[in-house]
Amino acid sequence: MKKFLFCIGIISMIIACSSNNKADKHSEAYLTERVTAIYDDVFGVYNENNTANGLSVISQRNFEKDYCSKDFNDVLKQVEDYDKEHAEEDDLGYYESDYWIQGQDWSDLSMKIESISELKENSAKVRVIITNFGEDELVELPMVFERGDWYIDNFITFGEYGYDEKLGMKEYISY
Repeated sequence: MKKFLFCIGIISMIIACSSNNKADKHSEAYLTERVTAIYDDVFGVYNENNTANGLSVISQRNFEKDYCSKDFNDVLKQVEDYDKEHAEEDDLGYYESDYWIQGQDWSDLSMKIESISELKENSAKVRVIITNFGEDELVELPMVFERGDWYIDNFITFGEYGYDEKLGMKEYISY
């Protein structure tokens, strides 16, 4: 009987730990860690490669695959396919600036989380302040929980030149 109760106790602890891990991933603390880790990686690569040769190093990484939602990647693939078919040789196609860094060029990139809102089981909104060349840009990151973690589903900027990245991509490929 003691062995049976001991086994039940062990199984109960395993179940409790498993359910705590799931709950932890749906907490503000975990979401803060996740977004911070994403930008630490992305900006680390950018900041280490701020040279003429840096673009080749950056292009070897696929930050979208690593950190963006399936839907964002699907729309991005449609844009890339559209550009292959329609863009002329010297045409940049859709990409005029980089949504990760909020610009075309970069220097001393950093990010800080301003707020987390609407945290639900499968979605949340995280507002971050991206600093590039000493200029701040407020960016809202709608997040989705899929594949066992949080992924960026869009990049929405505010201010004078506010822009919804995913909506912009969808409009671009609809022409």
